[in-house]
Parts: sequence; structure tokens; C-alpha cells
Amino acid sequence: MKNKIILGIILSLCICTTSYASMTREAHQLYQKACALELEQKYEETAEVLIQALRVNGDDAILYIKLAGVYAELGENEKALAAYKKVLALKPDDAFIYVSIGNILQNMGNYNDAFESYKQATKLFPEYKYNYMNLANVQYVLGKYADSIENYNKFLDSYPMHEEARENLANAYLRSNKAKEACEQYKMLYDKQKENFKEYSNYGLALFKTKNYKDAIEILSTAVENNPEDISSLANLAIAYQQAEKYDFAKATFEKVFKLNPELTALRFDYGNLLADTGKYDEALVEYDKYAKAFPKDVNVYLNIANVYEKKNNVDMAITNYLKALNCDSNNVIALKKLAQCYHIQKNYTYALEYYEKVLAKTPDDTDTLINKAIVLHATDELDSAIQIYKEVLKKQEDKRVRENLLSAINTKGEQALEMGKVRDAILYFNEVLNYDVNNDYAYFGLGMAYEYAKNKTKAIENYEKAIEIDPNNKEYRTAYEKITGQQPTVQKVVKSQPTVQTQKQTTTSQPTKESLIKEGDALYKSQKYTEAISKYTQALKLDSNDYVTYLKLGNMYKAQKNATKSSEAYQNAIKINPKYTDAWFNLGLVYAETSNYADCQKCFQKVIALDPTYLYAYYALAMAYESDKKYPEAIENYEKFLSLNKDAKAAQVVQNKLNVLKKNNQ
Repeated sequence: MKNKIILGIILSLCICTTSYASMTREAHQLYQKACALELEQKYEETAEVLIQALRVNGDDAILYIKLAGVYAELGENEKALAAYKKVLALKPDDAFIYVSIGNILQNMGNYNDAFESYKQATKLFPEYKYNYMNLANVQYVLGKYADSIENYNKFLDSYPMHEEARENLANAYLRSNKAKEACEQYKMLYDKQKENFKEYSNYGLALFKTKNYKDAIEILSTAVENNPEDISSLANLAIAYQQAEKYDFAKATFEKVFKLNPELTALRFDYGNLLADTGKYDEALVEYDKYAKAFPKDVNVYLNIANVYEKKNNVDMAITNYLKALNCDSNNVIALKKLAQCYHIQKNYTYALEYYEKVLAKTPDDTDTLINKAIVLHATDELDSAIQIYKEVLKKQEDKRVRENLLSAINTKGEQALEMGKVRDAILYFNEVLNYDVNNDYAYFGLGMAYEYAKNKTKAIENYEKAIEIDPNNKEYRTAYEKITGQQPTVQKVVKSQPTVQTQKQTTTSQPTKESLIKEGDALYKSQKYTEAISKYTQALKLDSNDYVTYLKLGNMYKAQKNATKSSEAYQNAIKINPKYTDAWFNLGLVYAETSNYADCQKCFQKVIALDPTYLYAYYALAMAYESDKKYPEAIENYEKFLSLNKDAKAAQVVQNKLNVLKKNNQ
């Protein structure tokens, strides 16, 4: 992913149409003296001489451009910007001044203003197509993926064979969750580059996101073949196998990952899921336990452990782990609901009712939980409350089980009325049942008992006969009928059947995912809320410690805060995961350059070039590093390499001017 901060072309190196002849003799002599001091890297003295020249000669574009470049070398960006603004007062339509201003602002981490400067350059000189790359790269850093995609496409309209731009476009599509479009761009690169194609990992991820697991497996397998120690690709491959239900391959690939890095506990969660899905519950528990020790605050691991214990019919251990989940997140609805069900199964109705009510307080429209609460009330003889809930549910939706429970509860109310001698109330209850279901045999039986108790033999026999007609094999009905036709009736207490827990398919309330955390971090980065963005990226890395792209973003955040220690640490972590990640090497080199660590800076840029000889700006960055380190022959060599790869005439002319000065001063 070319998610990098690009070194700009400082306009002390650029073409200037102002002639030296416009200077006075004294000013020109001072200018030459400044150039000599600059070659000796005596930048502070250079600046003093240039200021003297400006006092002698007045406003002169060449002098201000040279002064701006010197200030940039000194890291005095504000002064450099002020000098360039002086140039703009003299040359307001010079697009390249705006490009240089954009470069400085970009290096300062002021991406919004950098964008505006690049935008003005494009307005003045729309033919300079390479500026669309500047615009796109800044927009990408700002998280404006849609805009960056638009500008990458504009650039590619003019340079359709530019592979770096197409790769950046593919990665922008991937980061904006347009996996299908990303796949199209990666495929174009893949078909063109063949054995030189390097984006197997990202291409595989894009295919995975489109649920094209077959092709994802093929591409990710190649990534692993090219680099057997690429843990990120191995991890993604394992999960792709899992999604494709190739469980044996998935298990073998997970084992390779853990062989490379036994301490990679973040992936133990996914591995535990695989083992649980294949019925290896004891092994799954071992993996979940390893993960839980590393991430004791992750609610999801306790939910999954509890779920496994439920499958093992160990309700006590399931309850223990659902309670652990609530210790992590007291508002977790899944844990509350599952706890209520476990207590319900154990017939611990007090706790069951307590947790059902907690669920309904958070999700009052959860019909399944409402039904289960009614069932608990029914089982504990809170019949009026249960009946009320059953009726509320049936008003919203027809449910056969709810209707059966409702009729059972009303019949029970009829029985209780008979036991208390309230015959009239009993008759009302049994008739209410028949209003819902005219074929309810037990309601007819209850009416028969009520009328028999009221000494209305005719109606009693009539209702017993209806009950027997519906269920002719019911001995209880037949016995009652036989007794009333030959003996005095006695009211029989009917044994009530208890309703069971209504186990509905539970939906999973999603916890924050790595993707959602990264998305939040990108938005915060866009708003320049770097501290908050760091927090989100750090949380995402706890969920996936092998996400080297997120380490790169984390490094960029610290870099924006000018925290060289933290930014270099993040870039180094990205490199540890993916040693071939050129963007991390490049940005690490920039950090070293900013701290004047030229030796390590040069090593980083050399590494980028070794990994990707077409990485254009690595040559330019390396040349500047050599120049700063007074290694002028090496600087010249790399400027020339930059020119050999660069396809933009304007940029080439700018660098050629710098190269000419460098060669002249080192003859």
C-alpha cells in the first residue's frame, strides 16, 4: 500500500524564469557566495548572505526561492513558507511555487492546507498531471478515499501504464470498502506484471472481502509461497479456508502461523472458533483460554467459551463465563439474554426473570425475550402478568407456541377459580379459551367440571361429550363422563403442565471490530484529532496485532505529532510483520531524515529500492539524504535514476536543474 508521505521538490531546485541579469552585481556576488555556503551545508550562514542580497537588490524571485529552500533544509518551515509567499507576490501565477508550498505543508502534517496549495497549482497549471498524484496522496492520508480515487483516476487517464498510481488506486478502493473495484485494479496489475506482481496479500484480502474464497485462497497461497514467513497472509489464508469450509486446510494453516509465532495470541480466538465449529470443544476451550489470558477484557471470548459449554451441556460453566462477559461489559445484551435462558433451563426463575427484565430494559422490542419472560411468570403462577404479555405479543404477530401458552394459562386460571369455588369465573375463563380455539378439548372438559360443580348435569354432560369427541382416547374425560351419568360429581384437581423455555434463534450483537475501529481512526485522522486516532488504531491492533497497514497509520499519527520515537517504533513493528512492506521502510527513512540520522535514513531508502526498483520517490529521497550527508556523487547518481524513471516533463526539468547545479559545484 503506497500510503506514504511523499518528499516534495523544493523550489530552490526548480526552474525560475527570472534572469540572473536582473540582479545587481553586488547581489549576484552575494548569491554566488550563498550557493557556495549551501554546498558546504552552512545553511544558517547561507540564509544570512541571501538576506543581505535581498537588502541590496530588493525583491527578487531567485533569491527568495533560494532562501526558501535553505529554510526548508534548516527545518524552519514557517520561514520557508514566508519566503515562498514573497515569491508568489512577485510571481502569483507560478504553479510550481504552490507545489513546493504544498510539499512543505505536507511534511509539516498540515494536509488540509497542503491539499489547498496543490489544488491551486492544478488550477494554474492543469496540464501538470503529476499534481493529481499529490492531490490523491494527501486525500488518502486525510481519509478522503472517494476523492483520492477520483484524482488517481484522473492521473491514470493521462498515464494509464503508471503502475504505482494503479496500485495506490487499488489500495484506496480497498480502504474505502470497495473490494470489488479493488479486485479489478489488482487484477489489471496482476495480468500485466505477472511474476513481478507484489500485492498478493492485499489482492487476496480484497478477494476475501468479496467472499470469493476460492480465488482468495489461490492468491494468498502465492503470497505465502513467495514469503513463507508472511504471517499476515498466512492468517488471512487460514480464515479464508475456514470460510470456504476447508477445515483441515484451515487448521493446518493456523498451526503454521503459530509455529512461526507461538506468541501470536490474537489469532487464538479465530482458531478457537474453527475448533468449535468442527465440534472439537475441548481443544477450542484451550485456545480461547490462551486468548483470554492475553486479552482478559475482551467480552467476545467469554461469550464463545460460554457457548461451547452450553454445547457440552455444562450450564453451570456457561453461566460462569456469561457472568465474566458481563464483568467486561455490563451492558452486553447477548450475555444478559443467555444468562436469563441458562437460569431458566435450571428453573432458577428468580434470576431468570431478573435478567430477562434487564434485557427488555435495553431492547424493549425483543419479542423472544418478552415471550420467555411470560413463560417464567407462567411457571411461577404469575398468570395475570403472563396472560397480558402473551396477548400483547399476539397483537403484533401470530405465534402458535405463544397462543398455546396463552390458552394453557387461561385454562389454569379456570382451574384455580374452580378450586376456590368461583364457578362463574371458571366458566368465563374456559369460554375465553374457546373464543380463541373452538376445538380446545381441555376447555370443554373444564366447562364440564364447572357445570357439574354447579349441579347443571345437562350442560356438564354436553361439555364432557364435546371434550371426548375431540379426544376420544382421553381416560380422564371418559371417567368424568361415566361418573356424572351414575354418581354424584366430584371436582377433580387437574395437574397443570408447565411451559418450557422458548428457545429462539439468537442474534449476535456485534462488538467493535477491527475494521470499525480503523474506520473511526481514519475519520479522526481526517479531523486532525491525532491522539484520539492513535487510541482507535491501538485498539484495532489489539484485535489483530499482525495488521501492518494499521501500524503504518499509527506511525503516521505519531509522525504528525512530531513524536519520532513512537512513529519509528510503529513503522518498525509494521516491518517486523511484513519485512517487504516498502511504505513502512520509506516512512521510517523519513523519520530518520527529519532527525538528521542520515546513515539509517539511507539504509531505509536503499531497502525500499531493493524491494521495489520502480519506487520512484525512494531515489529522490535517497539522493536528498546523500546530498545532506555531503555524499555528492551518490546524490547525483540517484537524482539521475529518478530522472530515468520519471515520466513527467515538468518534474524532470525541475530535478534536472538541481542536478546541473550539483554537478557544476562538484566538478
